[in-house]
Amino acid sequence: MSSASIHAPGKVLMLVTNLTFGGAETQVVRLASEFKDRKWEVCVVSMINPEVWVEKLEQLGIEVHSLGMSRGMPDPRAVLRLRRIVKAFSPDVVHCHMFHANILGRIARLFCPMSALICTVHNLRETSEQGGPTAYKELLYRLTDRLASRTTIICRAAFDRYVKVRAVPEARLEMVPNGIDTDQFCPSEARRQAARAALQVGSNFVWLAVGRLVKQKDYPTLLRALAKLSGVNYLVLIAGSGPLEAELRDECSQLGLDERVRFLGAREDIGDLYNAADGYVMSSEFEGFSMALLEAASMELVTVATDAGGNREIVQHDVSGYIVPPQSPLHLARAMFQVMTALPQERSEMGKAARNYTSQRYRISIVMNHWIDLYSRCLNKPQQATGASLCWPQSE
Repeated sequence: MSSASIHAPGKVLMLVTNLTFGGAETQVVRLASEFKDRKWEVCVVSMINPEVWVEKLEQLGIEVHSLGMSRGMPDPRAVLRLRRIVKAFSPDVVHCHMFHANILGRIARLFCPMSALICTVHNLRETSEQGGPTAYKELLYRLTDRLASRTTIICRAAFDRYVKVRAVPEARLEMVPNGIDTDQFCPSEARRQAARAALQVGSNFVWLAVGRLVKQKDYPTLLRALAKLSGVNYLVLIAGSGPLEAELRDECSQLGLDERVRFLGAREDIGDLYNAADGYVMSSEFEGFSMALLEAASMELVTVATDAGGNREIVQHDVSGYIVPPQSPLHLARAMFQVMTALPQERSEMGKAARNYTSQRYRISIVMNHWIDLYSRCLNKPQQATGASLCWPQSE
């Protein structure tokens, strides 16, 4: 790709740990789709056998490959498999997403020439589903940093943390947030009525929470907040699956919330759930840059979220929702009660503010332009790709 065609369509290979309904994986699928729409040739490689999205990607004419790895089991053969795929596809850019893919891509570059290798960190801390230490992962990032053309991260809070722990030098780290398709995630009154009827929620105020049932999401704080609410009729829909489901169901029963909380599992009809909801709630202990928060904002839902990771960069406190301290059931309950007892007009104005803000800053077309610019800088001037950090504009 020559400097004369700096923004011309090229070829991009996206390497991801897995393809699931998770926020990072959903963003990878969205980016792949957008690149395809812009006439790029796109290939998606999953380290382990994909769980979802394969049919959708293949329908778009996007190649999907698996390295055949097993979860939690290192496999040196994956380097050779990735090398074969890269050599056959011959991408201009290899773009890795999440810790394991980032490290694998860097190692593979030792054995396979890559014109540009971009590594994207998708969380404030790269913990496992059970939590645990992350220092060794940050050390691996530090030791392999020079193998990447550029490392990117999804929110300012994560940017600051990764620089502080010296996982990536500030001059080689760039912030590019997730993007949202505001045309796809747009409220519809007709869909709302149909979804509420299908879910049989009646006239209850419906809260939606979307996310894996894992330690990071801190659903126990949400359940304990619900136990403090009284005098209002509400339901909470939790869309997600994960290893803590049985434990959370038990706690829900112990708190007397069985009639208030529904565990829906992983859902493909997420758009219908957003339409059915009156508000969105997130109780995470830590976060990256939540796709679910972006989707809720684009759907004009007033949000109550913990002050974790990039949440404050999406939710404008007291304008489009409320930001509360993490691990505080009392603060979460108070903010939820405030939303439920607000006048409908107040909620409507806050919801519109959420969508407007999201559309202006995080619309997928805006984010895509930044990705293409970054790819071009790495391809055309690799010696300058390690220049001064360029961060996403901050809120005024």
